[in-house]
Amino acid sequence: MADDDVGAPAAVVSGDLTCSPCVEESPQDAQVEGVPATTAVQSVDEAAKWKERSGRLGNAVNQQKARIQELEESDTRLKRLLNLAKRSIESKDASIESLKQQVVELKAAAAKQGRPKDPRRILHKVKHVTHAGQTTLWCLVEYTSDDDDESRPPECGWLPFQHEADLLDYVRRASGEPVRVPDLSLPPSDVLQMVPYCSYISFFVPHVHISFRICTKTHLDT
Repeated sequence: MADDDVGAPAAVVSGDLTCSPCVEESPQDAQVEGVPATTAVQSVDEAAKWKERSGRLGNAVNQQKARIQELEESDTRLKRLLNLAKRSIESKDASIESLKQQVVELKAAAAKQGRPKDPRRILHKVKHVTHAGQTTLWCLVEYTSDDDDESRPPECGWLPFQHEADLLDYVRRASGEPVRVPDLSLPPSDVLQMVPYCSYISFFVPHVHISFRICTKTHLDT
């Protein structure tokens, strides 16, 4: 009995204690508790596809945002250009209106210059005789004016008439108050001839006046 008890442990120890190599399971063979392996793989694939779609959608959204920003910037530039064009058109319209007003004023001035001017009065009438014996009456005429500015000098001009009848006809056709025809004034040549005589008269008259006073006083004293 004793020999049998001693030998028994030796038989147990002599057994093979070496562990057999562990075998790793592939993901396809792995199983989630309660979920088949095929379903897990499909879920992973769907998650990857969803992530890819999400990335594409994110890129599309970013592109749309960039496009919207470009459109907003383009709209801002267009509004700025429209404002500039509007101001330019308004400025050109103002220039056109100013030019139209100038044209109207020029036409009115041209029409005014084209129609005969009415005489207000005849200042001087001078007879001029040429060497050939031709006589011309020159009249300095002051014209009427529609301008209410009295500070401006009146418009005047010399008009020639061949005969006295022509002058009277001109005065008769004038509108407004009757115009008086003055007497003949001396022409410049006659005035020049009379200058020495006038100088003599201006010198002689005071002496005659003094002599007259002396004679008068002497006569009264006697």
